[in-house]
Amino acid sequence: MSHSCLPPVSRKGCNQNASLRQTVACARILALAIVLVSTVQTSAGVTYQVRSVTTKGVSLTFTVWASGDSYRTEMEPSEDAPEISRQYPIVISNDGGHTERAIRPGNKTWYERSNDISRSRSTPAIGTNARIVQPSITFVEEASDEQFAKLRTRKFVLKVSYIVESEIDTEKVRLHKTRTVLFLVAELACAPRRTVRLSFGAPEIDEAVERKTNSIAGLIVRTLDSETERYEGGAVRTFQSTAEVIHPRCSEIEPSLFAIPKGYSYQEPIIGAPGASIRSRPEQRLVLSQ
Repeated sequence: MSHSCLPPVSRKGCNQNASLRQTVACARILALAIVLVSTVQTSAGVTYQVRSVTTKGVSLTFTVWASGDSYRTEMEPSEDAPEISRQYPIVISNDGGHTERAIRPGNKTWYERSNDISRSRSTPAIGTNARIVQPSITFVEEASDEQFAKLRTRKFVLKVSYIVESEIDTEKVRLHKTRTVLFLVAELACAPRRTVRLSFGAPEIDEAVERKTNSIAGLIVRTLDSETERYEGGAVRTFQSTAEVIHPRCSEIEPSLFAIPKGYSYQEPIIGAPGASIRSRPEQRLVLSQ
C-alpha cells in the first residue's frame, strides 16, 4: 500500500530519520486504516422510494433498500397512516419477507411477525362457517411498450374471483368478491427477485397466487389493485389502491441497514387501550370448500 493512504501528519513522521516511537505510531495508524477498510462491507442492491395511495385515498411514501433476500422499508411521517405503521415506521426482513421485524424508534423496541401466518387470517365474514367456493385465478403477461426511467417494462395482470359463503342461523349468505391487480415490472439487473404477497383470506388462494406470480423477475415499479365485493341482493362496493416506484437506482448497501440497531429490546406491540394487543383480535379463518 502506498503512503498516500496515510494522513498528512503520519507521512511527515514516517521518514528515514524517524524515531522508533514515530515508526511504531505510523504502523499502528496504517494497521487501523486497513481494519476500517476491511470491516466496512457493502453488498450490491437497489434503493428507491414508493408512493402508495390506499383505498381511503391516503398517500404514503416509503424508502426501500433491497439486496438479496434482505430489505428495509422506512415510512415517512404521516398522521393519516395506520396507528401501527406510525409507531413502527421501519420494517426489515432477511428471508425474502417470510418474516419481518418492525422497529419502533420512539421507545427503542422491535417485534417479529410472520407474513405466512398473517396472510392466513381473513377479513371477518358475516355469520359462521365461512368458506370460499368457486375460486378462479388467472395470471397472464400482456404486451407492454411503456418505458419507466428509460427501462424496458413487462406487464402482468392477475385476476381472482370467488364467493364467500357463511350462515346466519339457517340462512345462507353469499358474498361475491373479485380482484384485479396490474403489475408493471422494469428490467433492472440489480433488483433482487421478490415474492408477491397478497392476502385473499384463504391460505389455498394465497399460495396459488404466489405460485403463479413467481414468474415475475425485475422491479415492480407500478401496481394497480382493484377489488369489488357484493352481497347477493346488494350493491357493489369498489376499492382501489395504487403504488408507484420513484427514482430507482442500483447502489451499494451496508448490511447494518438490515439489522436491529444496538440498544433495542424485543417487545410485543400494544395498540389502543392499555393491555390491548393488536394480536389479540379474534379473526375468522376462511376455508376453501372442496
